[in-house]
Amino acid sequence: MRKIAARPERLLPCLMGLALLSSSCSTAKQETRLAAVETRQQAQGEQIEELNDRVSTLISELENTRRHDAREKYCKDPRITDFLDAVEGGLSDSCTPVAMTTSLNFADKVPTAIAYFEPTTGFKSLRQTRIGQIRDNLEPDKLHESTRVLVLAKPEEDTKSGRALALELANQVIENIVKQALPAPSQSGPKESMLKARKPPILGPYLLPCELAHNMNELYKRDKKGLFRPIKGEPKIGSPSVMIFVFVSPC
Repeated sequence: MRKIAARPERLLPCLMGLALLSSSCSTAKQETRLAAVETRQQAQGEQIEELNDRVSTLISELENTRRHDAREKYCKDPRITDFLDAVEGGLSDSCTPVAMTTSLNFADKVPTAIAYFEPTTGFKSLRQTRIGQIRDNLEPDKLHESTRVLVLAKPEEDTKSGRALALELANQVIENIVKQALPAPSQSGPKESMLKARKPPILGPYLLPCELAHNMNELYKRDKKGLFRPIKGEPKIGSPSVMIFVFVSPC
């Protein structure tokens, strides 16, 4: 029998067809595998997102529990919380003796630092001793999860410019001293290492917009340690001055 020789011009189209068919099948399989991988990745991404949300919720619950426990442990006097709530609710534009007496009672119950400023020289008149007192009250071992820092300012005079100056000086105290000195409460154990460091919140500054001459005298009388009296280099009692209070509350 005579063999029929394959002609190149006939084989070439066949080979090209087989190659195209093979390539088409391979591409379809790759696309199927790629789609499956993308589906798995999407599912894994959703699972990771759900886990992250769950972890965030657990951390938030743990932080709330720690703050609650700290309040139960360190905040024994409900009048402290009442005063803070009143401050955050807004102080009245006129300062009454009753309101100031409440403020003085608050100062007796929590660590407090005070500074006097010369109205004309402003922040430059702040004494280094006062900075040390503020920093001392903000040492890490004195802070807890429930700690809040309250800043109050008494203007030199109850005028628009007087109130503006008092707020400006109070904000400078917050930015340049309080925030710089304020560390996060130290964590008590390895179980809490997952928690982010939390600095105590700063409330204020709020104004005590009145002269308060009588009440300041009352403050001086009750100040057995001399903490609230002007020190060397500060405006003397009766001289024009802006007063800034920094309270460190356990509540």
